[in-house]
Amino acid sequence: MTTGVSNVKLAELNPPNTRSRWRARCCTSGMSMVAVFTKRQLYGSLSGRMQETHVVLVGVATDVAMAALKLTVGLAAGSRALVADALHSLSDVVSDGVTLAGLRAARRPPDEDHSFGHGRYDTITALAIGAFLVVVGAAIAVAAYSSLRDRTVAAAPGAAALWIAGLAIVTKELLFRFTTAAARRRNSRALAAGAWHHRTDALSSIAVFGGIAGARIGGPRWALLDPIAGGIVGLIIVGVGGAFVFRTLREMSDVGLSPAKRAQILAAAAEVEGVRDPHNLKTRRLGPAVAVELHFRVSPEMSVRDAHGLASEVERRIRALFNTEARVITHVEPIEAGTHP
Repeated sequence: MTTGVSNVKLAELNPPNTRSRWRARCCTSGMSMVAVFTKRQLYGSLSGRMQETHVVLVGVATDVAMAALKLTVGLAAGSRALVADALHSLSDVVSDGVTLAGLRAARRPPDEDHSFGHGRYDTITALAIGAFLVVVGAAIAVAAYSSLRDRTVAAAPGAAALWIAGLAIVTKELLFRFTTAAARRRNSRALAAGAWHHRTDALSSIAVFGGIAGARIGGPRWALLDPIAGGIVGLIIVGVGGAFVFRTLREMSDVGLSPAKRAQILAAAAEVEGVRDPHNLKTRRLGPAVAVELHFRVSPEMSVRDAHGLASEVERRIRALFNTEARVITHVEPIEAGTHP
């Protein structure tokens, strides 16, 4: 869009002619069409499953490119920290592969053995990535401790290593935000875990950047900043992975939805005319989907047909509360003496 505006302003400053005006307008319109086309290509024309696959494949391509770049420049510039960071980027490729496999398994339709679908594979994938983060973070922290204990100091690496570390920080942070947005749209724990693995790579690149900069500015004495920062980053990665392990284990134990969401479900059911005393609410997550079971009472004089219609309307309103698949089961009971109307 900026290019088009600049061309228009230049056409106004110089003696305009028909051809220059036509070129400026075409440039502005062309940029707009490309932006709209690109957005539709990436999101509007893709199904949910294809969007997830696209996000993961973008991560794989980025991680492979960054790992190759870090390894090449790290060896050429004599930066052991950047070489180690390249190996961390390769771990992201493994994480991306696990995420892709888990998402494909989770999106399979229900079958005879999995009547509620395969959503748990999304949770299992998030658990595996969380555990993987714990292992990677612990390895980084142990390596940093070993460097501090042995006082291992390397010569100041070349300037190219500093530039690549900076590029890695920006690239991986953008990839984290891109993947997080997709995880929120699809309500996917696996994508969210993969996104945080990208951020841990950005954090480790920050440590590498600080270590390289310290070694170049302050000499060998400041080179110890690299393992110190690396140890802090390692502990952060362990914390992030541990949090994912904890959340996914809670989900696998069938913990219910939040109190606020449960209150919304009861309110939505109570708003349907003819529904009385919604109760016995049970909720749980099935990967990206949710499962809801609810009982409510109706007039004993109501016909089976009308009661079924009320149940369908209650289920429809509950599903509307979620931006993901919701499996809703309702149970109708008659209002009896002694019950609250």
